[in-house]
Amino acid sequence: MSTATITTLQIPVSDFVERNYKTLKRNILAHKHSDWIVTPECALSGYCQPPALHDMDKDAKVALAKQLERVNGLQENQRVGLILGTGWVESNGLPYNQARVYNRDGHLLSTYNKRLLCRSRGPVGGGETNHYLPGYVPNYFYVDADQTVIGTTLICNDAWANPGVSPDGNPFFAWDLAQQGVKIVFVLANCNVKTWDSVVFAYHESVLRQMARDNNIWVVVSNSSIAMGWGPHDRYDPETELDAKSIDRVQVSSGIISPTGEWAAWCDDSGEDHVTLTIDFDKGTCYAPE
Repeated sequence: MSTATITTLQIPVSDFVERNYKTLKRNILAHKHSDWIVTPECALSGYCQPPALHDMDKDAKVALAKQLERVNGLQENQRVGLILGTGWVESNGLPYNQARVYNRDGHLLSTYNKRLLCRSRGPVGGGETNHYLPGYVPNYFYVDADQTVIGTTLICNDAWANPGVSPDGNPFFAWDLAQQGVKIVFVLANCNVKTWDSVVFAYHESVLRQMARDNNIWVVVSNSSIAMGWGPHDRYDPETELDAKSIDRVQVSSGIISPTGEWAAWCDDSGEDHVTLTIDFDKGTCYAPE
């Protein structure tokens, strides 16, 4: 039987890698019986934080590598699969907004670099193009123990191509992925701003639900629980003042959408939360694990 127990997180993604490690550690230990734990975009590195194109600080690179090693060691020790969002400098010496997929044995199964970087209209670009290089190819990996169910990752704007930051339009990646046999898409998001926008929320949700229904796939979403950062660290104490980036409501729900296009489970509208479901891919059903 092709099943997988999946926990998707809605957690604070701070601008500080050490703080983010502590958040990830707490959640890995709390959900170590899941087959997969899914984190938001840049959950370890912080969103658009060094090392990035605008600031290739060597100390930041060393600190990120150290914390990534700790996260990897922890998930391997607890024998839980992890789909981790983080900025990362690849062997070419350049930074990417990346999803890293580790199996229960701690082996890196695949990586995915965000393809549809958010940028403004016009020749200047801006936005995420000031921080990362884009990726160009999808990734694939098996989700179940029998290695029959193919999964993949998308990162935030890859999934919905928000018109305000996607001047080239929506490439509808999910359709191509479904043609390759993908049965589940993990969307790592970090899209909250201080002022909640009902139109943007409705757009995100509609695109995700239609993605699931039209392509007959499961969609798992993990979003940050606080406002995203840009560039240099905000001036706050990450140990005591994360509420400085608190929000009234997330701009996309964290949760699991079934192939019917309906939410099977979802997190609270604000604050840290998680959902865990076991998906039976053969039957197309899901249930809360015992």
